[in-house]
Parts: sequence; structure tokens; C-alpha cells
Amino acid sequence: MYVFLALHLLYARLEEQHGLARRAIRIYERATEAVLPEERFEMFNIYIQRIADLHGVTHTRSAYEQAIERLPEEHSRKMCLRFADLERKLGEIDRARAVYAYCAQMCDPRTETQFWQIWKEFEVTHGNEDTLREMLRIRRSVQATYNTRVSFVASQLQLNEENPTTNGE
Repeated sequence: MYVFLALHLLYARLEEQHGLARRAIRIYERATEAVLPEERFEMFNIYIQRIADLHGVTHTRSAYEQAIERLPEEHSRKMCLRFADLERKLGEIDRARAVYAYCAQMCDPRTETQFWQIWKEFEVTHGNEDTLREMLRIRRSVQATYNTRVSFVASQLQLNEENPTTNGE
């Protein structure tokens, strides 16, 4: 843990103990922007946990949305899964489904098989034939998108190998 992160945490704890919880939450929120990028995921976890402790889990939605938007894809996927699980536990099945659909755009079915298995299990448990079919449709669409990207990159590499350019000629 870096000094900068530690200072924000100490300041927020001071506000929690001697000030207002609302002000402490704002300090945690500012810390998610101020810390180093490699500390950001950890800071968002702390921020979300403190909101849940001080205001209840339903108030964590905006923090999850911020985390999903601002974190790199790897961490954003983790936050999406946690957010969808929270919505499922709260009984908000449609919200959880929307989070899965959003996260799907970041998950190549060839490499992120765990995500697709979790979503499939969710649909089998909480959905119906139509929602499962929609999940499979999204999976095919995402697969096609990733295939296009891979094909494009491969064709660019092949083109560069066939037509090497040299400096100064």
C-alpha cells in the first residue's frame, strides 16, 4: 500500500469517527481518482465496502458503475460480476441481466469462459428460454466482434511482413 492511498484512508477514517459519514464517503470517492492507477481497484473495493457499511448495499450501485467505467477491463470484469451478484441477491434479476449484458462486450468467449459459464448458470436459474437464447445471441455477436478484431490484426501483420518498409529509401 502506497503512502498516498494510506493518507486518504486515514483522513476518511478520521471523518467517519469524528465528522460526517457523508463527508467520509466523498473522501473515499475522491481517493478513487487521486490514487495511482495500480491502486485504483483496491481503492474502489474499500469505497464500495464503506458505502455498504455506512449507508447499506443498495447505495453501492453508483460506486459500482463508476468502478466499471474507470477501471481497466480486467478489473472492470471483476466488478461487473460482483455487481451482478449483488443485484441478484437483492432480487433485481433484470438489473443483474443488464450488467451481464454490458460486461459481455469485454469478454471474449474464447478466453473468458468463466464469465460465460456464470451468466449461463444465472439464466438457467433465473431466466427462461427466451433470456437464455438472448444470452447465446449476445455471445455469438461478441464472438464475431472478437473474430473480426483478430482477423484485422492478423491481416495487418501479414501485410507488414509482405511489404516491409525501410527507413531512408
